[in-house]
Amino acid sequence: MNNVRFNRRRSRGGRYEEGEMDTGQTGISERQHLEDYRRKIRFKQVKFAIVVLAWQMFIIVLSMLLLEYSSDLVPMEGRRGMELEHMARITTFLIVFVSIFCGWPCLLHFMAGFARTGVVLSSVTGCLVFQSALVIRASIGMGITGQKHQISLHDLTESVLVTASFHISCLSLLGRMPPLHLLLTAVFFLPGQAATRTLQMNYFYTLDPGASASIHLYGSVFGTVAAAVLFHKVNKKKFKHENYVPSSVSLTGSFLIAMSFLIVNGLGVQFAEMERSVLNTVLIQSSTTTAAAASLVAYSSIREIPLMFEILQGSLLAGGIASGPLAATQFQPWGAVLLGVLVGVSVVASGLFIEPLINSCLDIPPAYTGLSVHGLPALIGGLVGILLSAISEEKFGILNYSISLYTLYPARTPPAGWSCLTLKSREEVDRCPLTGDEIRSIISPDLPEDHRTALQQAGWQGIALGVTILIALVSGLLAGFCIKKVGQRGSSMPVEAWYDGTCFLDTPNIRTDYATATLGNGVQQNIYNERRRHWSSLERVGLVEEEERTP
Repeated sequence: MNNVRFNRRRSRGGRYEEGEMDTGQTGISERQHLEDYRRKIRFKQVKFAIVVLAWQMFIIVLSMLLLEYSSDLVPMEGRRGMELEHMARITTFLIVFVSIFCGWPCLLHFMAGFARTGVVLSSVTGCLVFQSALVIRASIGMGITGQKHQISLHDLTESVLVTASFHISCLSLLGRMPPLHLLLTAVFFLPGQAATRTLQMNYFYTLDPGASASIHLYGSVFGTVAAAVLFHKVNKKKFKHENYVPSSVSLTGSFLIAMSFLIVNGLGVQFAEMERSVLNTVLIQSSTTTAAAASLVAYSSIREIPLMFEILQGSLLAGGIASGPLAATQFQPWGAVLLGVLVGVSVVASGLFIEPLINSCLDIPPAYTGLSVHGLPALIGGLVGILLSAISEEKFGILNYSISLYTLYPARTPPAGWSCLTLKSREEVDRCPLTGDEIRSIISPDLPEDHRTALQQAGWQGIALGVTILIALVSGLLAGFCIKKVGQRGSSMPVEAWYDGTCFLDTPNIRTDYATATLGNGVQQNIYNERRRHWSSLERVGLVEEEERTP
């Protein structure tokens, strides 16, 4: 180490800033720096465990103050009409829970050399986020009603979706920051996500049964913005890790999550709309995958490059995300297929061109295609949802829903006592919608009394979409700047340690070269192939020069 020195910023560990080495012996310096970081990180893992246990105890205390069981959880004697509904809730929760808590760890197996550590970190943080989301939901309910929140399966399902949103945001962060910083990210993530969902459900009254905006759009924008703050102008020359490896286990995780959209997209609708929700979701998902596969194959053949399998794998999810805001609408079959084709081509174009351009403009290293797979489909679905809400009516509109209009768009319900039957001709009476009292007697007496028009509802759909992006931007900026400030005190990690399991939890017993010990056919094979191509080109140049010298 006499001839290897790091500059002052690096020696203090503030690696969320750009720094360079003072010597040309890059390989030796990086290896020694990693060894020093591994020794230092062992004590921080103990701190990570303490923080996790303290967080868990804090959740227990808040649960005692905010949560109680609902009376609906007791056996329902003489209420057979409710049995089918409760069985549907149980089935919905089980499918969503298994898809997220089992599917996502399987999905992370595409992270070469970081799969085991990524699964552990995402599982621990995911469970904490799940419980924290439930407590935040209870605190919001208590703030509105003034009483303890009666927990139900719907609350658990909503909390699982919040966990999925946090996992989406971590696509830009996981493997690039210490575990403690990942927990700190969740502290900023949860309030913004809760505010987004609460505004959508209780104030904007917008149609998004699959929660595509508050889950996928919010998570992808939050993660991208936080990464832009943390990793801006990071030395990309040292980021050489090819961290995506196609895996059958990872593909299984994608299929599990894709299947959950058949249930998730029908969460906020009545039983009458659930069949339509499944039909639209399946049509959009299938056409999205076929369009994405065709586009990728054509592009790879024209450019003579390997197929980008990560984009194809992401297209399995993109169709379900895009169908979230409009699955329960009367979107005709041809329209669903056409939208799927548009989403599939857009995902491929974004993954190949737009997202790399964004990374280049923000001057950050490339990450997984979170914006292309999650953010863009949610945005497209939200924009189409705005259009559909503008042409939806109870009677005599382009899309006619009858009484179902007020279950999809509750804020369009007229106030109690309202009627358009007075002083009308026979033709005008036939065109009149139901009275406010009739609608409340059929659906629920607690419907809002906003009485919006179709264009007003479309405007609120757009406002909800814009507010979601705005809150995600603000929350991501706050998280990024706070974590960057903490990292400047010496708790951040060097770029050489990114996606290196030995720098997290996966420390080997024998000190050896990590690429050889862990990555196997992943990065080490890529390095070997790159060197082989390099030496082959040198050999060809040497043979040509020798032939030119021979008479």
